[in-house]
Amino acid sequence: DSSIQNFSMAIPSNSTYKTQSGLNRVETNERKSNSQTSKPNILSNEKLSTKDNIEKAYSQLIEIINDAYSDIAGLKGVNRKFDEIKNNVVSVFNSQVKDAKDQLTKAKNETVWDNLVIAFFGETNAGKSTIIETFRILFDPNRKKEDGLIVGDGQHDFTKTYCEYKLSISGKPFTLIDVPGIEGKEEDFRDTIKTALQKAHIVFYINGHNKKPDEATAKKIKNYLGDWVKVYSVYNVRGGVSNYDEEEERETLLTEGVKKSESLIKTEFKRILGDVYKGNLTVQGKLAMCAKASFSKKRDDLIKDQQKLLRYFDGSPEKVLQFSQFQTIVNLVDEKSANFKKEIIEANKQKLISLASKIAADISKTMVSQKTYVDRLKGNLNVAEREICNNMLNNTQHSISSTVKTMIDSSFGDLKSYAFGCIDRGDSNLKHNVDNYQQRCFNDLKNGITYRVKDNLKKVEQTSNRKLKELDGVNIKPLSFNNYIDFDAEIDFTEAFEELDVDFSDVVNFVGKTSETALAGFFVGGPIGALIGAGVGIISSALTSDAGKADARKSVSDAINKAKDKANRDVNKSLASVFENLRRVSKDLKKAIQTEKRNINTLQEAIDDFDNDINRYVSQLKQQRYGSI
Repeated sequence: DSSIQNFSMAIPSNSTYKTQSGLNRVETNERKSNSQTSKPNILSNEKLSTKDNIEKAYSQLIEIINDAYSDIAGLKGVNRKFDEIKNNVVSVFNSQVKDAKDQLTKAKNETVWDNLVIAFFGETNAGKSTIIETFRILFDPNRKKEDGLIVGDGQHDFTKTYCEYKLSISGKPFTLIDVPGIEGKEEDFRDTIKTALQKAHIVFYINGHNKKPDEATAKKIKNYLGDWVKVYSVYNVRGGVSNYDEEEERETLLTEGVKKSESLIKTEFKRILGDVYKGNLTVQGKLAMCAKASFSKKRDDLIKDQQKLLRYFDGSPEKVLQFSQFQTIVNLVDEKSANFKKEIIEANKQKLISLASKIAADISKTMVSQKTYVDRLKGNLNVAEREICNNMLNNTQHSISSTVKTMIDSSFGDLKSYAFGCIDRGDSNLKHNVDNYQQRCFNDLKNGITYRVKDNLKKVEQTSNRKLKELDGVNIKPLSFNNYIDFDAEIDFTEAFEELDVDFSDVVNFVGKTSETALAGFFVGGPIGALIGAGVGIISSALTSDAGKADARKSVSDAINKAKDKANRDVNKSLASVFENLRRVSKDLKKAIQTEKRNINTLQEAIDDFDNDINRYVSQLKQQRYGSI
């Protein structure tokens, strides 16, 4: 900054200016640093024109966004919450693609390629027009010799429209734009301001109130200027001609008071704008204008001020101009105009860096805002997998099998007890009674198994779906179990007791031998009670002995155990389709959960890849040497 402010003030009277050695040391060092770390261009075709290179760079940025967009938009969620998260991210990518394309259109259509464009920006009545008028006086020999007409008289602001001035310095064309002021209500000129700033390669922000910008103005500066164009603050020291009527007041413009204000301005602008802020230049615009102006007769006030200044500075316009420190801003414009092509590239490069950084920040902000929902969804998916798939559903089959086995054991146990009772009593109506009992017993068993299985499935279905509903974000399709049990196709209780008939006939034969009575017949293929043929009375008599009863009970017990084993096999065979459905539902749920977890991981990976691509893109741009892309 000090190198900008302390240039020699020797200004030839013919208004021909030459760049001072050592000008803009900050940027010279910046260029050296960039050239030392230069890497191959993002766009390898060195034969492309500057404009084509910039368009290619914009297109590459759009391609990076589109690639990430495609990866994310193609994800197929299995529940509403993930789709909400994905759609929020996709919406931001859509917006960023549009923004990047708009910026590309502006870069193609609005960028000035044949000369340097400098926008003068600042608060109302800060002295923008005065400084621009001075440039016109010095570098527009074809102007009408009626200077001062665009300069405010202190009663109101004359800069209400977008004004361009085509000038030339050392044979090099450049354009100055006078941008409407931002102090107060500038809503009517907002689009005009943005248009002017969009065209600019460099911005001079004029601060003319001998103090740092206030907070409200600072926010406007940041909003308008963003971080895409180089900005220099120009501290326009205010004061009337009478401020310099004493000799000690004409020793230097850079008094301690001015330096203090200058320091405050630089600190504030650096805080507001960061790296795009390139330093401060301090001038006295009115003195510079008065030094060389041919004021219009309509500006009697300025003519009088000019006459007084010439008296104070020994009649020398050069001394007035030198005292004004205007040479610093002239030298900077001269140097930039000499390298205007590089400055144009640098301005567009900074726009690309700014745009890419903004896009990355917006995407990151969106993901941060969605993080709570993503984390909650991931946690709840893990809960659903653990508590429903791995625990609840996997345990249901074991629970049903255990329940059914207990019911079969109980039913056959009851049958055995009843049959034993009949044997012990020597029941003469054994066949009929046992037959009736087993019919009731196994009808109840069949109905009981059906009820218990359906009830168990219903409960686990309700519990699982309630749990899924309670897990915020896990809006997976409700579980539904097939609880139809086709006992008739698989279970033949009659067949299960054929062994009982055979064994009971053995019992009867055994008893018949001891009583010299033969069994007249028995019911084959019938129920358990079909043990006794025509010799019911004889059997009953034979079973009255303790030995006969014991042998009969053993035979009955063995037969019932065999029948129970077959019944278990038949019931489990019948329940196979229920268990298969249960496993399928569990598998489908786990698959849906795993799919959603992969979706979340893929979404995050796509964002991470995008972030890496953007960072690499920005890094490559920054590493290009000064004035190249």
